Amino acid sequence: MEEVLVPFIVFASITAIVIYIAFVKYQVRLEMIRKGPVNFLETPARTGSKTLLFGLFSVAIGLACFAAAFLNYFERHLFTVGLYWLFVGGALVVYWKVTAKDREQTCAWYEQILAVKTRNPGQQES
Repeated sequence: MEEVLVPFIVFASITAIVIYIAFVKYQVRLEMIRKGPVNFLETPARTGSKTLLFGLFSVAIGLACFAAAFLNYFERHLFTVGLYWLFVGGALVVYWKVTAKDREQTCAWYEQILAVKTRNPGQQES
């Protein structure tokens, strides 16, 4: 019985996820049609806003796993987990550093839009 039940549950789960994603996309499209065109310059995207925080937390978790591995006589599994978290944190910190110019540009755009909105609070930006 279990040989049939496990593949059926996996297939049903994947099918449910695909149907849910399609339904959500359909609802989003309907909402966009109802609201009309959207001015995407109203709120610029914030690139890398939490990247440094997550990167530093990941590096801290990696160093903690390294310390635990050394205290447990070089346990291999903790060493591997620590190395994973250290590389992930390092990659996030490098990404944060690389996208610094984009963050500054986005901040400048946001300040310009905010200045226009405070001067003319009733008007939409074109």
